[in-house]
Amino acid sequence: MPAEIVLVRHGETTANAAGRWQGMADADLTAAGRVQVKSLAGRLDEEPFSVAVSSDLGRAVATAEATGLRAEIDPRWREMHIGVWEGSTTEEIQASHPEDLAAVRRGEDIPWGGGERFSEFRGRILEAFDALTARLDDGERACVVTHGGAIFTLVSHVLGVSLRGRALRVTNAALTRISLTRWGPQVTVYNDLAHVPGEPLRTDGETTQLVLIRHGQTAANLEDRWQGHSDGELTDEGMRQADLVARHLPEVGAVYTSPLARARDTARSVAATKHLDPVELAELKEIGFGSWESLTADEIEALDAATLDRLRDGEDVVRGGTGETFGGVRERMTAALEDISSRHSGGAVAVVSHGGALRAFVTGLLRMEFADRFRLGLLANTGISVVVRSSRGFQLGTWNLTRHLG
Repeated sequence: MPAEIVLVRHGETTANAAGRWQGMADADLTAAGRVQVKSLAGRLDEEPFSVAVSSDLGRAVATAEATGLRAEIDPRWREMHIGVWEGSTTEEIQASHPEDLAAVRRGEDIPWGGGERFSEFRGRILEAFDALTARLDDGERACVVTHGGAIFTLVSHVLGVSLRGRALRVTNAALTRISLTRWGPQVTVYNDLAHVPGEPLRTDGETTQLVLIRHGQTAANLEDRWQGHSDGELTDEGMRQADLVARHLPEVGAVYTSPLARARDTARSVAATKHLDPVELAELKEIGFGSWESLTADEIEALDAATLDRLRDGEDVVRGGTGETFGGVRERMTAALEDISSRHSGGAVAVVSHGGALRAFVTGLLRMEFADRFRLGLLANTGISVVVRSSRGFQLGTWNLTRHLG
């Protein structure tokens, strides 16, 4: 088992609630923040940690103490120093420092409000991360109580992209998980707030929520077979997972599904609890693997080692000679989800699909290169992700929630 680092954002503060920029200045947790932290404490009680670390800022320390973590204090995990912008709203900063704010939005590396440059902030967060990873052996887990900007910056680094405008900011008291695999760090969970009352799904009439769900477990999953367009029934465990995700899911106005049996059967469980009929769309199918369908990696190696080596070297080849490319699946998934979201503007919709197809869509949303796709972990069976569509386009809200599985 690889080591894991669990990043926790502090509970809501009075500054957060007022929409004011908060860097190194402190503010008390609100009543809602204390409720969030209480829920967080119950969640963290289930997870043993070899190491616990906290930013030295009061809101992080208060969160760590309230959850029962005996955390070491490390100032490197502080939020960014934003100088005279502390405690101001975006509108106030726009009025007082319009040129500097515009420069920051263009990505220029200037001191924010006379405080830190982003390069300085990013440097100390990565220094703290590297120091922590060096302390962990395989199978060990660490918890870090820190800040939204720190988590957002670290996740952007691990994924190799800028998340600005492509992902929603980390929610107060949410969990984000980074697994330290032999290929490098991997974001396995982003912005998990399933323990927070009223989350993870909120509809506001202005944004459209796409609740993406991977199908339940199949025998091919257990055997590490590349299932693709091949059909296969859910295992008993897969049926249990489908029942659990159906009971956990908030209200949605429609359920769409891949027509492959493993997705269709999962979607039927979801739709039944909402008194809906699932709508099948061929565009939501898994990647087609051609002659590699239903084979293991070892079997594919024996059949077509040269093409498999090209794939492993980062070339997006047509799978199995007659299958699909990752990029082609990304295009069809994006077109399908754009169409679905336009049909249900302002509402919430469930979409049941497959691990590879959903990762193709989300890595495209984040503008990740094909060779970097493994920096984002694969969805677990019946893992839930939420994508939000607004006037800004698609944004990732959460990735790989599995709280319903216990």
